[in-house]
Amino acid sequence: DCRDDESLHSIIIEEEHVVLEHLTECCFKRVVPLLLP
Repeated sequence: DCRDDESLHSIIIEEEHVVLEHLTECCFKRVVPLLLP
């Protein structure tokens, strides 16, 4: 069924988004101390 495929795809996109946010947060936490005097 097409709908199952679509929902699976959206779940994958959501997962990637969460991973991306997590990575961004980690990078941010690493870089900020370097920028601070």
